[in-house]
Amino acid sequence: MISSERASEEMLWGFHRYPGSHWNELSRFVAGNERDPKDQFCLADDTWNAWTYAAHAHVTEASLYRFRFGHLHSFLKPYVQWFCYQRLLGKRNRLFRADRALPYELTLADAYLLEHGWTCLDEIASPAVFAALWDAQLPELKPGEEQREESATRRQQATHQFWIHLHAHFGAPQVVPPTAACVKRRPVEFAADTGRLVPLPVIRQIVNRLALHRDGAAPLNRYQHLRLCVLVLALCVGRRIREVLSAPRGVGEWGPLSRYPARGGSSEGALWFQFRPSKQGPGDRVYISPEWEDILQYSIQALLRYSDEVREYADPSEQGLLILVSRWNETACCVKESRAAEYCAPGNPAGHCPAVSGLSWVVQRHASRKDSVSRRPTTMEHYRRWFNGE
Repeated sequence: MISSERASEEMLWGFHRYPGSHWNELSRFVAGNERDPKDQFCLADDTWNAWTYAAHAHVTEASLYRFRFGHLHSFLKPYVQWFCYQRLLGKRNRLFRADRALPYELTLADAYLLEHGWTCLDEIASPAVFAALWDAQLPELKPGEEQREESATRRQQATHQFWIHLHAHFGAPQVVPPTAACVKRRPVEFAADTGRLVPLPVIRQIVNRLALHRDGAAPLNRYQHLRLCVLVLALCVGRRIREVLSAPRGVGEWGPLSRYPARGGSSEGALWFQFRPSKQGPGDRVYISPEWEDILQYSIQALLRYSDEVREYADPSEQGLLILVSRWNETACCVKESRAAEYCAPGNPAGHCPAVSGLSWVVQRHASRKDSVSRRPTTMEHYRRWFNGE
């Protein structure tokens, strides 16, 4: 409820107070029907779907660029919306997923304001008051710890620019302290960290398993075969998994693969794979080493065959993707034992197929639908979650 029963230069919104000069800029985030320039959301909504502001983003990635403000209940909420909107318009299609995390990073500050009963920005303008709020964003030091780790100051680092912007535009808080001192990880430590690298023996085992299926020695069912092809594709191109899963289908029998002349290479030219870059990458093609060409071409052919079977049933916004999975052609879930034998060679019982987990909730979602509807492929976002085990 908005009221102006107090002084004319101060506005009330519920229990919160806003100076008139502030309210002139914040009111459209509290009430009204004003929409963003791309007509994606109303400024007064608690949820903003902003994926169209990100370069190379796809409709299936909408949830990754969604701003949520409904969990904020203090006077800070309109200021957060105002700041996020300013950043959104100033990004010029350079929106990152980390940008939409600001409302969540301010959750602790929002709770701190409610706990102390503060209802106006001017009440935390004092350097001493704001310093207490700022220190409350840090976890306590562990026993025997002299300095915090860099991850412990993440909340301060993520919100520092927000408070600096409030100070510059509205004059409060009067002083914004720097982020707390911490032990930063040195670049050489990042380079030496091999914890997230796939070991070479594992890569060889994955490629060998796919080769056994290709030669008919140990066939896989369709679900497992498609998943293995995606694994090999990700290993070959060395790109982020979301860049691979959102790769375009391309044209022709080779889809996203193309050849270009190369010095010292074969007469056919060097092989390149087209992907959908993220984080404003300058290029959308990656060079494929000659040692990987054979297995990569086989994987692409398999993915195209499976995806093209259900492409016409996909949502128009997803028909251009390279990878489409569907329960209808047994690529979106682990097949039943009675059907698994259809894709297994004689002498290899269905029960001996490797167990595969994931997308069980998609099976339940499609179970009650008609066959024509269940043919519709699941989205790239669903497949990304399945691939990552989410």
